[in-house]
Amino acid sequence: ETVDKETIIQDTKLSQLIEHIRAVGH
Repeated sequence: ETVDKETIIQDTKLSQLIEHIRAVGH
């Protein structure tokens, strides 16, 4: 199973965005 580098990058950005939203939400 090959994972696209772009997919990994998007997942990473999404994770960072979620972390940021959680941090701001507190």
